[in-house]
Amino acid sequence: MMERTLGRIAACAAFVLLALAGTAHAQLRNVNLTFRPPGDARVVGFHVYVGAASQSYGDYRDDINFIPPVDSNGVASYALTGIEQFQNVYISLKSYDATGKESGFSNELVVAAQQQCLVNGCNDNNPCTTDTCTATGCVFDPAPRAGSTCDDGNAMTFSDMCQPSGTCAGTLGQCNADADCPAPADSCAGPQSCVNHKCVAGSSPKPDETTCSDGKTATKYDVCRSGVCRGFACGNDAQCSDGQACDGVERCVNNACVAGTPMVCSDGNVCNGTETCVGSACVPGTAMQCPTDDGPCFDAFCDPTLGCRVTMHPDGESCLTQMSGADGTCAAGVCVATPTQPPASPDPMPPTNDPNMTPTDPNNPRDPRPPVTPSQTACSGSFAAATDVHQELGQDSETTRTIVWNAPLNPMGSVLQYRQESDGFWRSLRAVPKKVNGCDATYSVTLQNLSASARYRYRVSGAATTGRDFSDGFALQPGPATPRSKFKVAFVAGNGLQQSAPSAEADAVLDSIKKGHFPLVLGGGGYALSAEAIANGAASNTQQAIDMWKDQASVVTSNSIFAPVLGDTEVASSVHQEVAADYAEYLTLTDPNAANPSYSYDFGSTHFVAVNAPTVGNIHPSTTAGAATLAWLDADLAAARAKGVRWIVIYMHADLFSSEKTDASVQTPRNAIAPMLMKYGVNLVLSGEGNSFERTRPLKGASLAPSTMLPDLQEVTTANDGVIFMRSGSGGHVAFKPWLRAAQPTWSAVRDNTHPVYLQLTLSDKQLEVTAYGLDEKGKKVLVDDLKIF
Repeated sequence: MMERTLGRIAACAAFVLLALAGTAHAQLRNVNLTFRPPGDARVVGFHVYVGAASQSYGDYRDDINFIPPVDSNGVASYALTGIEQFQNVYISLKSYDATGKESGFSNELVVAAQQQCLVNGCNDNNPCTTDTCTATGCVFDPAPRAGSTCDDGNAMTFSDMCQPSGTCAGTLGQCNADADCPAPADSCAGPQSCVNHKCVAGSSPKPDETTCSDGKTATKYDVCRSGVCRGFACGNDAQCSDGQACDGVERCVNNACVAGTPMVCSDGNVCNGTETCVGSACVPGTAMQCPTDDGPCFDAFCDPTLGCRVTMHPDGESCLTQMSGADGTCAAGVCVATPTQPPASPDPMPPTNDPNMTPTDPNNPRDPRPPVTPSQTACSGSFAAATDVHQELGQDSETTRTIVWNAPLNPMGSVLQYRQESDGFWRSLRAVPKKVNGCDATYSVTLQNLSASARYRYRVSGAATTGRDFSDGFALQPGPATPRSKFKVAFVAGNGLQQSAPSAEADAVLDSIKKGHFPLVLGGGGYALSAEAIANGAASNTQQAIDMWKDQASVVTSNSIFAPVLGDTEVASSVHQEVAADYAEYLTLTDPNAANPSYSYDFGSTHFVAVNAPTVGNIHPSTTAGAATLAWLDADLAAARAKGVRWIVIYMHADLFSSEKTDASVQTPRNAIAPMLMKYGVNLVLSGEGNSFERTRPLKGASLAPSTMLPDLQEVTTANDGVIFMRSGSGGHVAFKPWLRAAQPTWSAVRDNTHPVYLQLTLSDKQLEVTAYGLDEKGKKVLVDDLKIF
């Protein structure tokens, strides 16, 4: 008899033990209950409760309406019959008195389920397994029988044996006799024989050059070669002819068709178009149409060899100006209006009447004449499309804009055309080469008198043999009309190359910024990320990566002013091979190679400060560079506040507040910059070092601590509450990492490392709003954060 002690019970109940009895039938069994009756004279009997789950009983199952005899140990016994055999059964007792009042439950005991295989045995009728009944049920183990012989029931297999998976499998044979082998697939081979259950080629193939068919329409000459039917392109010249004389007479050489010599239809004159051969005969081309918008001092003509060209009228020849139609004379290709009254003093360079023409002589700002270099004549055969189109930030962002691009130094020159979006008429301006390198030139045009309430389109020309080759149209959005006017600015950092796996959202972020029609875009560093691009196979060298990024970013730089700061990936180091000069064309307000290439500018109601801080060392007071930058910043902020600007926004690459850093690592630069941020009332500091988004609560004081009076998630604040720091370094780069500090710091209000993010700043004299937009996995724009400052 097997017993299990289960513990004491409450007063008037019983201490119950269990023993298994004989099986009643296939699915039921009996058990012996042993229990110690309580020494309470009121007890007249016991109720036995049985359930299929712990502490889950219905009414009692058996009524022991007497006190069974007890043995010398004070233990009574009771036979419980008809218990389920193949599932767990839970049993507990209650004692009761003469009135039927019951005690509490005794301890619960469990009659464990028995394995069914102990009754029925185990047999899966598989000769490749060993069948065993275990405590958890039947186990059919193929391991002991693996490799033993068996019969898979397939007459076409041989060497049948048990597999490790428990299946019986043999080697599939192709045949048992020669008659089982089909006719050979290749008609050039002899009949097949059955060798070791496999069909092999016969030994009597057809003679070489016997005609056959390989079943492919592309081969016109099929013959037997060494018992194999091989298809060739041809066996004679007629099989190679395409019936067209324009591409010459085709011939068959070594069973391969050789192209003929095409007919030559060109007459050597590009002006009457390109002659072509059609239907075995030469037909004339379309005559070249040369451009006629080169101005009154140029004539277009077609050179039979070089194509469209322009010739410049001699200096002093009479002309009519394009803008006003006034009388004038040609000077270096420009029609200069004749003065209506004598100048106050002799001046050999009369002023231009065209306000959109960029002066080219720094010593004489009235000189309208484009420079004519001796190399232009030598570059008459230089053709290429315009590239690297971008807008430059000038002193008057509201009404003027300078457009810069690269194009060939061809005598026909390069032209900018512009119009308002609501107007279909293009106005043309001849561009000025501002830098020449061989037959390549950098051109520029400054547009003036722009309307702040209008949007513009512009395009620029390259050179082609057919004349001017215009680029796609780009957008131009003037700045705010007054310091009180509302305008938008974007901030993006950590973009990377779209072709690089960690920057899969780069194009989508830039395209979203383009659609925002921002007149100004701030760059926070992390542009080409060349080291990463090379490691991912997106670029083969640093220069290629930078060129690819500039082409990728042109959707922003050609449609907006791009005002960047340099990040740690844009300064030369042992890891990153990019240098500041690689981005010089976007840094027109500073020298990128200067000791402190920080710069600032006013745009509408806001003073923007681009701080050169690729790392915190550049703003650390203990470094030479850091001390110089902090001194410059203090002077710049003082001047800005003296002018009465409404908002001050600082942006740089290095982060001063980030859950990806420890506070201790940046505390010294924080303490150094805090006094001037507080003194001059800086409203917002943007950075783009890490691959995530995070915004601080308003921070104040010498240590930039959060105000305890403000809620954690502050969405509306005032300038008196403190300065806001916001980092957004995942503008396309999506190699997200867990936070260094899983617990959000007390200064942190919002953070996100699951989206590529860029910022939109909407500014007026009344409010500064910063909206963080992210892209979801489908490229749809989602709101990550929104902050209003009054």
